[in-house]
Amino acid sequence: MQISWSKDGEQIKSGGQYQVEMAADRTNYWSRLTVYDVQVTNTGQFTVTAVNGFGSVNSSVSLTIGGVSAVKQVLFFV
Repeated sequence: MQISWSKDGEQIKSGGQYQVEMAADRTNYWSRLTVYDVQVTNTGQFTVTAVNGFGSVNSSVSLTIGGVSAVKQVLFFV
């Protein structure tokens, strides 16, 4: 199983504002993307993609930050 995150089509890796975590047990895999110190520039479409021997699946969410934001952290979990 491979799980990856992207923002506006560009792959996200842990570092800077982003933290990507993955875990698994016997039958389930999950991943979490955390965005720290959220800014207006973080506005965009975030997509998580999972790939295994049977195919792939993805899910997307649009994040819109407008004006001055008091948001310090955004968490996506799948």
